[in-house]
Amino acid sequence: MGLDHIASRLAHGGKSAPRISSAQAAAEPVGGPTAAGEASVPAEVVFRADGRLVEVYATVTDSRGRFADDLTREQFTVTERGAAQPLVAFEPRSSEVSCALLLDTTASMHPALPALKNAALKLIGELRDEDSIAVYSFNETVSELQPFTKDKSAAARAVLRTRALGNTALYDALARVNRRSFRTAEARR
Repeated sequence: MGLDHIASRLAHGGKSAPRISSAQAAAEPVGGPTAAGEASVPAEVVFRADGRLVEVYATVTDSRGRFADDLTREQFTVTERGAAQPLVAFEPRSSEVSCALLLDTTASMHPALPALKNAALKLIGELRDEDSIAVYSFNETVSELQPFTKDKSAAARAVLRTRALGNTALYDALARVNRRSFRTAEARR
């Protein structure tokens, strides 16, 4: 069976392929050379896989809820149905985080500003020593209250200085902070 013969039996332009009887199918070789030495078309391709390695991502905290980033392989156990499983690889990774806080300080936020400040301060308190943060506020304009810093106290002071007044320019604020954050991240690389 030649390539031209196989191609002529394939469906063309929305037409269905001609039906082949089971007797014809049985008479034609599948997957391997024919008597004339031509390659034939495989009837079916089967792919099977067996996974023996499972990746496990874990976040570990101490009794006070702080991240435990310095675990060693010996301090870490994975169990399945109570039985310890072998560790093939162990990679304790934690990356620096750069966070830009954009605080809505429009007049409409006056009643909610204390809760906003508390949430921002809590987030700042959760950052690790290697993490950096910038603080922005927006109303009619965007103001950078604190450029990126690892000094969490400076960031907290910037949050505490915010006052609610003015109208909203949310989309302008998001675009401006986004541009500044990416420029800062690129400069640090």
